[in-house]
Amino acid sequence: MRFRHVACFAAVTALALAAGTAWARVWKPSPLEQISDYLFIVDPKPDGSQVMVFWIDPRVGGEDEDQARLRGWLRDRVLIGVAEVDIRDGSSMMPRKVGNPQVLVGGRPRPSIAEDAFDAELKQASDFARELIGAAGHAFRFFAVADAKFGACQKGSMHVVYAGERYLYRLPAPGCAAKAR
Repeated sequence: MRFRHVACFAAVTALALAAGTAWARVWKPSPLEQISDYLFIVDPKPDGSQVMVFWIDPRVGGEDEDQARLRGWLRDRVLIGVAEVDIRDGSSMMPRKVGNPQVLVGGRPRPSIAEDAFDAELKQASDFARELIGAAGHAFRFFAVADAKFGACQKGSMHVVYAGERYLYRLPAPGCAAKAR
């Protein structure tokens, strides 16, 4: 259930940002919280909308059933969720249509698989991730990168290019040094 805790933490963070409330950092975050916080990006836009990018990497978590299930479905694939929302009345999120991002691993473009072309295992992983994210999960559209043999705690980088913005993950993610995996 550790992944569920982290996903809920990320969803609550997204909703708090959407509501316009002040956001505070966790005082003594666990390594898993540090990694999960790093993998979840929120980009508020001047027009009041937000772009959210969430890299679902079950390899950084513990050995619980949720993690094992996601690892089995994803194997050597990377799952990325992208959401773009309008914030209405300071609290409700209205999803916008999400276009196709470009994913670069180590500076090289990688072909991505859009959610409508997912095989059964990727579909199960994206449905499960959406459920774990919670209320904000319905706004996410998921993409997978095939044959990516890396994770958040390995050296390298990944860029998700979406709507003219380049969202960068420098790896290893913060918190990985204290993590056994």
